[in-house]
Parts: sequence; C-alpha cells; structure tokens
Amino acid sequence: MRYYILLFGVLLSTLFIFTISVSAQEDRTNANLPVISDHIIWSMENATGWIKNKESQWLEGKNKIQRKAVSVSNKADWEQGINSVGLDNFIKFEVREMSFGGKEFLLFTKLMNDGYWKYKAIKTGWTPEIRIQYMVIRKGEGTFKISKDDATFMEINTTCYFRNMFAYSADYLDKIAIDIGKQNAEEPRFKEVGSTITLKIFFQELKDGKSCRFHITTGGDNNSIEWLLLPIDGYHILTSVMKDYYFEAPKEKLTSFIDMLVPADKKHKVKK
Repeated sequence: MRYYILLFGVLLSTLFIFTISVSAQEDRTNANLPVISDHIIWSMENATGWIKNKESQWLEGKNKIQRKAVSVSNKADWEQGINSVGLDNFIKFEVREMSFGGKEFLLFTKLMNDGYWKYKAIKTGWTPEIRIQYMVIRKGEGTFKISKDDATFMEINTTCYFRNMFAYSADYLDKIAIDIGKQNAEEPRFKEVGSTITLKIFFQELKDGKSCRFHITTGGDNNSIEWLLLPIDGYHILTSVMKDYYFEAPKEKLTSFIDMLVPADKKHKVKK
C-alpha cells in the first residue's frame, strides 16, 4: 500500500512540474521583428559639403561639411580629432523596403564617420569609429513647403516611426530589426514618437538645372531636431542651414528620393 502511495505522489509531482513547464512556455513569446529587404532601392555615396567658416571663407569637403571653427590657412587641422568628422558627414545613404505588422515602410540608413574622446574632460585620445543611423518612414506620407520668396527652395517632412544609432557592423540590418522589435515589444504598431519626430530634407535646385543643395536632418521636439545631423557635439544653428552650410549633388539623385516621400498627387510640384 505504501508503495502505491509513493508512486501516486511521484506521478502527481511530475504532472505538477509538467503543467508549470507548459504554462511557462505558453507565456514566452518572442518580439515581432520586421522583414527588411536586402535590395537597396535608393542610395547616395557622393556629395560635396560646403560651409562658411568664422572667417567668412567657404570650406569644401567630400561627403563632409567641415566644422565652422577650422581655418583655411591650417588645413592640417581639418582631419585632426573631432574635426575629422566635421559638422556633418556621411559615407553612404541607403533606402530599403521594410514590412512590419502588416504594413509597408521604408528604412532610411546613414553610414557615417564618428568618434569619441578617450579622455573627454581634456579632449585627448580621439578614437574614430563608423556608426549607422536609421529611421523608419513610409512612402507617400511626406509634406513639403515651397518658399514664397524662392520657388526652388523646398522643405520636406515625413513622419519617423522608429530610429536609433549604434556602432556599425556587417550584420547591421539584423541589429536594426532586433532594435525595432525591442522598441515595439508588445505588438506591431506605430511608435508614438511618429507623431512628433520627422525626417526633414532641405532642398534647393540650382540655376544650372542639374544640381541641387540639400541637407538631411530631423524635426520635432527640441531633443530630436539635431539628432541625425549632429551626433558629436550638438553645435548647430538651424536657421543657417542652406545659407551657411549644405551639401551639393546631382538634382536627380535627390528628387528620386523625394518622389518616394511626397504623395503621388503632389509629385508634379517636385521639379525634375
């Protein structure tokens, strides 16, 4: 009799442990991840950066807007320490298609040169690194304003749903997917940040009809307006964009990206 009682107790304990295990498994759910296409539908790798420095001299840079404090007479300083990344720079802009929660998005990424001071307090030991920034936007959600004084000048804004920045690695698309999943852990939905943060493009067509000036930054609350533009030291005067600094590139390269953002019924207003 005692044997059967012990056997029954063992079976009951086993059943109890199995029930807890199954229950725990039912509670474990992985974060939903977006599907990011490997195919690049738009990219830019070449542009010339220009800035008017404190001496009122124009400085040039390949894919780089120099820092305002550097001097024309001392070009050796242009690539030293924080000056090496300039006020803004990029290695490559890319756009890919992305699906998430049954909706279609665009993944905008910016590969850039960055860095940090090993000894920040005394600003020594500059350590360069490559970083990747991303923003999730949607086709056709862009709005734009055309200047009353200059019809060639446009400001384009489109809602940003997810964003972040981290050190570059070859598996950055996987990292972006995981990061979006973490931000949206409960269920696929539009991030609340989308209502206030925007990807902002300043665009101006030049007189030759083939070139343009542009700058890509973010708009929204006070904490975000310089996020994409200045990851280093935060020095920025927004009102001087397109006046004292900008990038120049072939116009068609920019308009092909803008066309993805501007609603189809307004595309005729974007000059090509």
